[in-house]
Formats: sequence, C-alpha cells, structure tokens
Amino acid sequence: MCDNMVSVTEYKCTNCGLKFYDDGRCFYYDEELNQTVDFIITFITANWGSESKIKGKVSETYCSECKKYLKVYVIEECNISDSCNIVREGIKNYIKKYQRKIDELKQIRQNPNYSIEKNEFGSSYVVIPGYDEFYLYLSDSDLNNEKTAEYILAKFYRDIGESIKHYEEIYYKYVNSIYLIIDKSDAESYSLEKVCCPDCGNEINTKFDELKCPNCESLLR
Repeated sequence: MCDNMVSVTEYKCTNCGLKFYDDGRCFYYDEELNQTVDFIITFITANWGSESKIKGKVSETYCSECKKYLKVYVIEECNISDSCNIVREGIKNYIKKYQRKIDELKQIRQNPNYSIEKNEFGSSYVVIPGYDEFYLYLSDSDLNNEKTAEYILAKFYRDIGESIKHYEEIYYKYVNSIYLIIDKSDAESYSLEKVCCPDCGNEINTKFDELKCPNCESLLR
C-alpha cells in the first residue's frame, strides 16, 4: 500500500475551471494525536504511518448536486475495530489542526518580535519566537544597513501572509468537503472509478482520464 513514488497530475475543467489532482495521495491514522493524516509519497514521506493501525488511499472528486468536493478515504490496512468512525473523527481533528495553525500565525503577525542570532557556521539569521517556519539569513551589508529592521519586518509580513493564505486554502477546502470513508475489506464489489455521494446519493466519477467534469460535464484537460 502506497509503496511507490508518484507524480502529480492536475486536471482542470475547460468550462467551469474546477480542478482535481491525481497525486496518489495516502493516509494513515495517528493514534497519539487522534488525527487522520493525508500525504503524498516522496522519499521523505515514504515511511510515514508505517506503524499505524489504519492506512489507506485518498482520492477526490466533486458532487454536482451538493456543489462540494468529495474526498474518498479507502481503508486498505486495518487491525482495529470501528475503523470508519475512527478515521472520520481523525479527519475532524486534522481540520482543527489547520485552524489552530492559522490562528497562531495571525496572533504572531500582530506581535512580530524578533532577535538576530548566529548559527554554528557563524551566519546571522532572524528568529521569530513561536514561528519555527520563519527564517531569514542576513549578510554583513544587511546588518550594516540602517534599514535592516524595515527589511526584516517586510520579509516577515510577506512570508507569514503567504503561510496564512496557504493554510487557509487547505483548511477551507477540507472543512467544506464531503467525506466518504470505505473499509475495503467490507465491500463485496469495490471500485474507485465511481462512488455515491453519502449526502445526496449522486453517482460520481473519481477517475478523470478522458472523462468529463463531474460538475458541468465539459472536457477536462
């Protein structure tokens, strides 16, 4: 399960502009955090969730009746009972994680205190307390510049603003999606090519090669 590196293919409707990604996405359940974690297989993430009690694959489509994205979680490996409900609860906590991250970044943006430190190689860099993802290396000319503080703050506001936008895009897509969770071992006949929306029962395609947009039936490119 999820043992090969994948390439990411984007499909976009030529009419309504709806986008889908075929990225071989996988998921696992983090029991300690009670979160269902989605990820794309790379050399860095290849072993993620290897010890998890619940693992599987994720695909995405769109329900034209509900006007929402439909995320399909297929449990392929499991040694725990009530797996579908556990995954559903884990998804909710995963969404809350993004909300907490957005709130944290907005609070830090209101109080951008920073210090200038040196690493083991003697290079100067900026540290923003509570914002581990921010870094900015400074040259000697930067430090001698009377506008160094303005430069750092401009970089800070730009970077943190981009981070907030990135996390908000993920959060709002998750929170506004419908979730279908399938335990593959319980399915008599199983295929990911078509699924039924759990909210309205609409039958939906999940494979986009040479198919029409599930929203308006125009061509995908």
